[in-house]
Amino acid sequence: MLVKISVNFAALREAKWYQFALRFCFGGAICVLAGVIAEHYGPTIGGLFLAFPAGGAADIFDRRHLLLFWQSWMLASVAILAALTLAGIVSPATLLALTFLLNIGSALNNPAWQSIVPELVPRPELPDAIAINA
Repeated sequence: MLVKISVNFAALREAKWYQFALRFCFGGAICVLAGVIAEHYGPTIGGLFLAFPAGGAADIFDRRHLLLFWQSWMLASVAILAALTLAGIVSPATLLALTFLLNIGSALNNPAWQSIVPELVPRPELPDAIAINA
């Protein structure tokens, strides 16, 4: 099914030049602001959705095994990305997919990492270790 699209340029003749400039500036500013917000908060927003299952897994399963698994997961995704980059065959979709896998590993690794500190550090040194780990 074809849809006929018609464009009416009469609206462009009725507007003033400064209205277009103002719309262009505001549109550009909003795009830049959205990009800055996504760059800064993007990784943490993904972690919010995985925080509860990752915390539950850190409480239920052996933390050392979880850390080994998720660290291996991240190592594998970075190794694949490095190999594809060195071969020169990485595409934007591949880069996004492997970065997504790396961030999943990081989000699921962090609760186990933070909760294993009291098991590794003596009690008198615990506040300093928690401060360094944060």
